[in-house]
This record gives sequence, C-alpha cells and structure tokens, in this order.
Amino acid sequence: MTAVRWLGNSDIIRQILTADPNACKPAYSLGPPAQIPAPPGTPVARYRSLAAFQDGLTAATLDPRYHWILYDPENWADTPVEEQQDPWTWLPRFGQYAHAHGYRVIAAPARDLGNAAFSVHPKGPEPLEAWYIRWGVARAAASHSDIVSIQSQALTEDVKAYETFVAVTKDQAQRENPYVKVFAGISTRYGTAAQMAAAARSVHVDGYWLNVPGPAPDIAKAVEFLRLMTGGT
Repeated sequence: MTAVRWLGNSDIIRQILTADPNACKPAYSLGPPAQIPAPPGTPVARYRSLAAFQDGLTAATLDPRYHWILYDPENWADTPVEEQQDPWTWLPRFGQYAHAHGYRVIAAPARDLGNAAFSVHPKGPEPLEAWYIRWGVARAAASHSDIVSIQSQALTEDVKAYETFVAVTKDQAQRENPYVKVFAGISTRYGTAAQMAAAARSVHVDGYWLNVPGPAPDIAKAVEFLRLMTGGT
C-alpha cells in the first residue's frame, strides 16, 4: 500500500493520528473554506456547489492557504437543483473555473445524484451504481479534475460489487483524462473493519476517501481498518 494517500475531514484525521501516529499518512485534509487550515496533511477546502465556491472567491471568504478544492455534489439541499440535475455540465464547469483561478480540484460526485428529480439523464429501475456507470458520471468528473473520488462506500459489504464499480468508473475516468488520479470511498458506516479492508484491497487506486461520520465517529474502527491496510496489529 505504499504511496496510497488518504482523504478525510481534518478533525477526524487528527483524532486518528492521536490514536495511532503511524496511521493515515500522507493525507488530504478537508476543512471549512473560511477557516484557517489546520494540520496535518495537504489542506483541501470542501464545497458542495459551484455557486458557493464562486461566492467564496468573490467575497474573499476562502482562506488563501487553500490550494486544493473538493467539489462534492450530492442529492441534498447543499447542492443547487440545477447542479444535481446535470452533473455532466457542472462537474467540468467547476473544474475549469477552479483551474482558471489557480486551484487544483478533487471531484467527488455522489451516486445518489441518480435520485435527483428531473435529471438530464433520469435513473430507471436500476441500481444507482448502474446509472452512474451508464451515464459516465466519472468521465464528467475527470474531464477537468486532478483527482476523482468514487463514492463507492455503500457497496463495502459486497466486495465484488465494490471492486467492479470502482474498476469500471476508474477506467471511464482515466480514458477521459489519462492524468487524473482516482480515489475510492470507504466508510466506517458500512461493514466491519475487516470488510472495509477487504473491499479497499480489492481495487487498485491512488488513494481512499476515508469517511468516519458522526455524531459519534467510530475512530476505533477507522484505526483498526488502517492497521489492517498496512499489515499492522
């Protein structure tokens, strides 16, 4: 697992490193755009819409110490309806805008964009991952990004499904942009630490977005997973 990078919320990464100083390195550390980036790792400002990112630049609320931006459009209130309905337009547009302003980009479109009402490409009676592959969401994400993070974490407990989804979307992304790096999603919300490790090990990627959701983040499971990934005990 040499050279694998980790992406995660900055406060979670700090808690993990407090529990195990050898875990989760190197890392991209997600933080609020207006907040001074806190160590460790490469700071990344997280946005859920292009409009919010544009506002951050216009109002100078994006801390100048950020040089990486994460675009995380999902089927939720934080992403405008038009961005949910047409990620094929908005993902490249976000990347182009960020690059034009000197930022590097991580695109992480969620599978649940397939649930957006009145989507440009509506989902039929198919799993979300099938819709995501059929309409090339990863291709759109890769076109003007430096890293694409495939939100595969919900498939963790089915290793074959996880492996297939990540492999196909990685291929789509890198056919679109041979220089893009690909991360896979993994989360303490799905499966045991051993199941997480089995899913993560089944794919060949450049890194992982390790999500440890609250309100009571399971740091112990995250540390156990990371130790399994590195062969520790």
